[in-house]
Amino acid sequence: MAARAPRNRPRSSETSASRIAGAFLRAAMGPIEYAGGCILGNRIQAGLEELGPDGLRDAYFRGIGDVASMAGVKRAEVERIVPAAEVATLHARLHASHARAVGAWKLYAGQFGFLDVVTALTVDGSRPDIGLCLERVAGKVRHDPELAEPLAALSIDIGAWAELVQRTEAVLRDLSWLGSAMRRRAIKRISFGVVALVTLFTLTGAIVGVRLAHDAVEARIAAVSNCDAEKLTDADLSWANGEQRIAVQKKVDACATERTEEERRRLEEEAAKEQERKAREVVVARERACSDLATEVEKGALDAAGKTTAGDTVAFLERVAKKTLEPTDVGPDDPKFPCGDVPDAKKRLETTYKDALLVDPMLWARRSDPSAFAQKILSASKDGVAQTVLIGLADNAERTATAGLTAGDKEKIARAKRLCAFATALGVSGQKSCRAVETFNP
Repeated sequence: MAARAPRNRPRSSETSASRIAGAFLRAAMGPIEYAGGCILGNRIQAGLEELGPDGLRDAYFRGIGDVASMAGVKRAEVERIVPAAEVATLHARLHASHARAVGAWKLYAGQFGFLDVVTALTVDGSRPDIGLCLERVAGKVRHDPELAEPLAALSIDIGAWAELVQRTEAVLRDLSWLGSAMRRRAIKRISFGVVALVTLFTLTGAIVGVRLAHDAVEARIAAVSNCDAEKLTDADLSWANGEQRIAVQKKVDACATERTEEERRRLEEEAAKEQERKAREVVVARERACSDLATEVEKGALDAAGKTTAGDTVAFLERVAKKTLEPTDVGPDDPKFPCGDVPDAKKRLETTYKDALLVDPMLWARRSDPSAFAQKILSASKDGVAQTVLIGLADNAERTATAGLTAGDKEKIARAKRLCAFATALGVSGQKSCRAVETFNP
């Protein structure tokens, strides 16, 4: 039943209530009235199909949407005052009863002549209640329970649905719900404004806080060295933005590059030190080998290691060691000594060579052509040379000069020049022939 309007309600409010309730009723009752028209027109199957539960529910909520649009409120404001739970319950019941009724009608309708049934329903010329229509149709076929019972059950559910629509219309006609909805809307707007202000202040504070946090992170990143950047914890970088995290990663990468470079330099230094160590070992070994060789030559015999160190001079050094030099060991070419890279050992070998020369002075005074090196070390030791040896050298130089001049032998004259100069250096100048070869120009 429709709710009574308050006594002091203005006429405009009553008009608005009627319009709002009427809009809902037209939408919600549309399928029911159309189904009634079909049944009155003896199109009972079409009428039954129009009473489908989904169509009734959609029409009901379409009416709710129309009311919300007319009242200028959200649909949820209208839905909260209507019996939505009953709508859902009846909708579920109608699914079962409607399916049974339509199925039974299609199965059994060919056994009856329903034009007379409908005529019997409309003897007074008015449109009867749809539930009552279905109930009377069920009564007409009561002798066939397979058809009558589904129609009777559907008539009960359709009647309940129509009564639900009427009760909803009565609730909507009472505009007190609209005032409540408007108040809630105003409260929501005020609340929204307050929330917006609070949100604005909160966001402003948050933005400032985030900015300060970012600045603190920026300072922390700038303060750390490249290799300390990797020590920054998640807590240190909790407020870091993308650029700051990239800056941290760049420092970490730079640290990795520095460490790689340091490691490269360290390895190079170690390699250089190792090379230097090995070179020193080679030098020390060389010095030791040369020293051992010089010692062996001084002692008069070379062992296997000494011969290895001597190399291609081993035969020469063995003669030096045994003091048995040959004319070619004296000149005219300078003798070749090993261990030129070990000055001390080389000097000892040269000294031993000098001693070997002094052991057999006739070798260099009469039987050979002393090299520049032999002349040098013998000149330095002339005080230890017997005068007879020196006279013999001068005599050899003079005779060689005479023979060369007489024969015109250029090679012999060149040898005579060297011998005459050597004799002069030792303090025993040659005679006429030596003076002649000194000025000889072939």
